[in-house]
Amino acid sequence: MSTKATLPRQCGHKTPRTGWEWANEVREVWNRGQPKQAASTYANHATGLEPVEVIHGHELWRLKRLRDLKAMYDPSDRLRYYNPIIGGT
Repeated sequence: MSTKATLPRQCGHKTPRTGWEWANEVREVWNRGQPKQAASTYANHATGLEPVEVIHGHELWRLKRLRDLKAMYDPSDRLRYYNPIIGGT
């Protein structure tokens, strides 16, 4: 098990994809270094590929409350672009 993430050395037409792969590798290394803690990501650092629980918390009550608030304050789902929350139950 590696504990290092290697930064890409060259740029070219594959650089954006390589950048995403590197960012995911760094996140995986970070999470492996904290085996007793659930994976989490600061919302502004999220890539959009993370599950909502990783960004907003793993507790079911927290996610339910967030979804209910989203449904109440954004019923037409206009605020859905960056890390969207699916409406309430």
